[in-house]
Amino acid sequence: MQLGSLLNRNRHPFLGIDIGSSTIKLAAVVRDGDNFRLEHLAVEQLDPAAMDHNSIKNPSKVSEALSRVWYQSAAKHKECVLAVPLTSTFSRMLYLPAGQSESELESQVQIEAGQIVPFELNEVSLDFQVVGVAPGDEGLIEVLLAASRTENVNQLESIVDEAGLELTIVDIDKYALLNSFICLLETPALREKTVALMHIGAHSIIFMAVKDRKELYVKAINFGTAQLEHQVAESINDEADAIASLEEPDARTDEEIIQPFRHQLVLQINRALQAYASSSQYHRIEHVILSGGGSRLLTLAEHLHDELELPVEVADYSTRLTIGSKVSKRLLKTHGPALALALGLAIRGCE
Repeated sequence: MQLGSLLNRNRHPFLGIDIGSSTIKLAAVVRDGDNFRLEHLAVEQLDPAAMDHNSIKNPSKVSEALSRVWYQSAAKHKECVLAVPLTSTFSRMLYLPAGQSESELESQVQIEAGQIVPFELNEVSLDFQVVGVAPGDEGLIEVLLAASRTENVNQLESIVDEAGLELTIVDIDKYALLNSFICLLETPALREKTVALMHIGAHSIIFMAVKDRKELYVKAINFGTAQLEHQVAESINDEADAIASLEEPDARTDEEIIQPFRHQLVLQINRALQAYASSSQYHRIEHVILSGGGSRLLTLAEHLHDELELPVEVADYSTRLTIGSKVSKRLLKTHGPALALALGLAIRGCE
C-alpha cells in the first residue's frame, strides 16, 4: 500500500476515517453539484488503552472501534481513506525538468528522494504528484514528494483489514485539513488571503499557512486539550463528565482551570505565528480558522482575535455541506469542527 492519496482520484464515495487519540470519526461525502452532501457520519470512543497520544498502542482495540463506527454510520460500502500523522511523515516540493516521461520522472523522484528523505528508502512508502509548471520557469515542474515509514502504512492496512474494511488510500493529516478548507470553507475572498489553519487536537496542533490553495508553511505543535480535560476530570473527580464540564463550566472551573489553559493555548498559537513570520516564505497572516475539538473551547476565537488583531473563526462546514437523511444533525452539531480531518479524507474519494 502506497501513500496514494496525492495521486488517486475516484468518484466512489469512500469513507473518510480519522483515528484520533480518544475517538474515531467517520464521514462519507458525495459531490452535490458545486457543493457536497454528507451521507454518513459516526463517532466512536476509543478504549483508553488503544492509543498513546497519536500513536496506535493496541491495534486490536482500534479495529474493534473501527468496526463499531462503521456499523453505526449505516454505510454499506467499505472502501476507506485514512491518514498518517504529519509528525511521522516527510514531504517536500521538488523542481524537476519538464517534458520527462512518467518512468523518467519516477526515476528522477527516486534519486531525489534518496538524497533528502530522512529514512532508508527500503523502509518507506513514497508517492509523488505533479503540481504544475514551476512559477517563473516553464522549463521546470513542481512535484510534491511524500514519504512515510512503510510500517506505519502497513499497520493501518492491518487494522482496517481486521475491521472488515478496505484501505484504498493513505493520506497525510495535513493534506486532509487543507482539503476540508478548500472544499468546504474557502470563499473567493479567502482564496486571495493568507490563511492560518489551526487544527487543535488532544495532544497536538497542526498549524498550516495557506494561500491560493497552496501550503506555504506547516508545523506540528506539541500542545493540546488532553491536559485541560485531565485537570477538569481531577477537579470534579469524574473522567466521564469532563467534556460536559468544559462545554458548560461553572464559575470556579472557568476561572481556575479553563482561563489559565486558554491563556497558554493562545501563547502557543502566537509563538507558532511568530516562528512562521521568521520563515523565508513569510506572507502576512490575514485570517485564522480554528478546527479540531479544542476549537470549541469557550471564547477561544474571541481571545485569539484580541491577541492577534486578526479575523478568527471556528470552522463551520455547513456552508457547502448539505445533510443526507441518514446523518444525525445532533451529532454533526456536537462534533462540528472536530470533523475537519474525516471530512477532508472523505472528499478525497469524490474528487
